Amino acid sequence: MRTNSTLAKAVRFALIGGATTAALSTTAVFAAEDGAKVERIAVTGSRIQRTNLETSTPITMFSAADIEKTGFSTVSEFLRTNAASGGFNESSTLSQAAGASSIGVKGFDSDYTLILLNGRRIAKNTAGGIFTDVNQVPMAAVERIDILNDGASAIYGSDAVAGVINIITKKDFDGVALSAKYGAASDHWDGNELSTSIVAGASNEKTSILFSAEHFARDVIQGSDREFGRTSFIEGHEGGEGRSPWGIPGFTNINSALVDGNRLDNAAKGQGEAPWSSCPPESISGTRCLFDTSSLYQLQPKSERQSIFTNINHEMNDDLTFNGQFRYTRAYTKTSNAPAPGQVDVSNSPFLADFLRNDRYKDDQAKAEEIIRLVEAGEANVIVGRRYLDFGNREKDNTNETFETVGGLNYNIDDNWGLDFDIGFSRLTNRQIGSAGQLLSAGVADAFNDPKSKLNPFVINNCNSAELADTCRDLQASIHRTGEYTVSFSSLVLSGLLPGIELPGGEIGLATGLDIRQEKYTDRSDPASVNGEVIGGAGSNGGGKFDNLAGFIELSLPVLDNLEVSLAARQDKADWELADASDTTYSAKVSYRPIDDLMLRASYGTGFKAPNLSDLFLAESSGVTSAVDTKLCNAAGNVQSHPDCKRIELNSKSGGNPKLTPETSKSYNLGAVYQFTDNLSLSVDFWSLQIDNVVGSLAIQEILDEEAKGNLT
Repeated sequence: MRTNSTLAKAVRFALIGGATTAALSTTAVFAAEDGAKVERIAVTGSRIQRTNLETSTPITMFSAADIEKTGFSTVSEFLRTNAASGGFNESSTLSQAAGASSIGVKGFDSDYTLILLNGRRIAKNTAGGIFTDVNQVPMAAVERIDILNDGASAIYGSDAVAGVINIITKKDFDGVALSAKYGAASDHWDGNELSTSIVAGASNEKTSILFSAEHFARDVIQGSDREFGRTSFIEGHEGGEGRSPWGIPGFTNINSALVDGNRLDNAAKGQGEAPWSSCPPESISGTRCLFDTSSLYQLQPKSERQSIFTNINHEMNDDLTFNGQFRYTRAYTKTSNAPAPGQVDVSNSPFLADFLRNDRYKDDQAKAEEIIRLVEAGEANVIVGRRYLDFGNREKDNTNETFETVGGLNYNIDDNWGLDFDIGFSRLTNRQIGSAGQLLSAGVADAFNDPKSKLNPFVINNCNSAELADTCRDLQASIHRTGEYTVSFSSLVLSGLLPGIELPGGEIGLATGLDIRQEKYTDRSDPASVNGEVIGGAGSNGGGKFDNLAGFIELSLPVLDNLEVSLAARQDKADWELADASDTTYSAKVSYRPIDDLMLRASYGTGFKAPNLSDLFLAESSGVTSAVDTKLCNAAGNVQSHPDCKRIELNSKSGGNPKLTPETSKSYNLGAVYQFTDNLSLSVDFWSLQIDNVVGSLAIQEILDEEAKGNLT
């Protein structure tokens, strides 16, 4: 079930006081010689081409030179420092979307920021949820990045709720440029980074061709190599307990049915769950033994990326120009997370009797013999819960591949009007293959209960020994997951100046057109993962399709020489097989220059966001997360030191909801821009954004809190 999330509450809170942002950046200056024709350019946030980059829309532009000065090697790193306040990066080793990076603005999730490449949508990542992966874009091909901190659904449609990031690639280049960068963590000399690229281009009077290729590699950083990554337990600090209740020493759970017709009292009979006796007293939490897994994780995984980008522009005649774009990216990441946690039945293990006599009931041999008798008679069973350090970390090979091809035509109808048409296709494929540490629960249980395997469930077995190597290797499962997202799109835009209609400030600009888009996704996991048969793993299947047809119109009204008003409206019809929705969005913007160097601006607009395909169609999947069982904690007097008030790992389920409807929004912006010099300006903007019908999911802690209040039925 999907409902309002913590994000929605944060949105409402932000609306009470609004928000203020300031940006200091350099801007490009365009000039023309006397009598020369000034070229009109496309500005992010508008379909109308113009000569002035600074408009009523709050845009921050970063040129390739600006980006180069920061020293960052990837687009995601640059955006995370200069634009992002949401999302995650490829170093999030616990994320299912290994090697990918998402970006959000204004403190909102990345779902509310539209990422464009040359003004066009790109395929999304499907692993760990659907989002736009900015690691698809090679840094070597970037000409500039425009960051629009304003809602733009009236221009671009769905997802442009909090803002838009438009990455513009190079088009004209003559010659060859080679680049190489190397970096490392200077204190530890690890996490080495190497980035190499080549950009080549050639042009004549009618044709220009550009080619770029890039290679990026980054080495692993282990959690044990940093002080803050070596432990998940900080004694004496609130919230400093992050140890897992699954580890070595583990726990046993003894269950019995009926004996002599009478139900046994577990407490009296010494049954139920209990930690192994080898657990240090200070690590015991209720019936579990806390285990510090931090040093087994990575702070940064090993990754590498290769990308190719090609752009061609050809002037077919004086009025017709063709442009084409091809892009391919391959990103590989090797993730390594702590060994799998889980529990299996070991009632027939040849090592069980010794464990009961020498560990669980070492101080009560009579009880040990009683339990052994019940187990042998089939009237009791023993479950062991532990972390499988014997089999090593859970490792996966993660590969993300992007393919895109786009073609377009630009036709100059006359000196005032132009027609733009483009058609394109992009596909992003995610592949995850388990390479180590994935275990099938049935296979492990059989091995523990088979005297020939010699695997002892109550110790860390040496799987590298000649005696156990083959057995341990045969228990490894080659899990896999493949997701694919495709975007097919086409647009037709007519833009120009209205003839015979002129306001005091100049001619009226107009842009109108159609957008057609189809998005599809599939997500498939191996049957064992889907059925919950993999210890400490989960998987799901899903898939769906989204069609969108939109018509739009935009007007630029130069009311006075120093006062311009922009109006835009867009009608979107969305269809996602199970349901459809139609929405009209609009915006009104005004800019005023009391003096040449100062511009005041304001805008108001509405927006909408169609549900993500994963939110609609993702199949139910199981997982593990941690939380405090609020109901039990309250029963224990809400004493934080009580075992029932500690965070524990709990099983969870999640999935899509086909009954979702689009989110809607309203936003406004007030700002000012002051031009100090030709190359330096200061902008200050106050904004407010309200989102209704927010799609989200209740965190497990929220669910438990609501259960304790009696609000769940």
